[in-house]
Amino acid sequence: MIESEEGTRLFIESGSSLSIFNEFRVLGPAGKMLSAILHRQVEEIHQQQESVTLIVEDGSSLRVDLRDAAYKGPEAMELTSAEGAIIVWN
Repeated sequence: MIESEEGTRLFIESGSSLSIFNEFRVLGPAGKMLSAILHRQVEEIHQQQESVTLIVEDGSSLRVDLRDAAYKGPEAMELTSAEGAIIVWN
């Protein structure tokens, strides 16, 4: 479950965090602001060559653009697990 956000860093119930540096969009019935996905369970994650999409329980989605044109650095996004493991999308 996504618990809170600080800028473009999402804090997840498990203690993990997801930092988003690239352009992204939130779409869904609860609105288009990042706050629309707070306190929602992530049900699906889809990764394609040009995007990563998280879909939450009410059908809202967070789509992170992975195209070169959306790059703002230092990476597209970074997942840090509660145990300290880091996964980076470039």
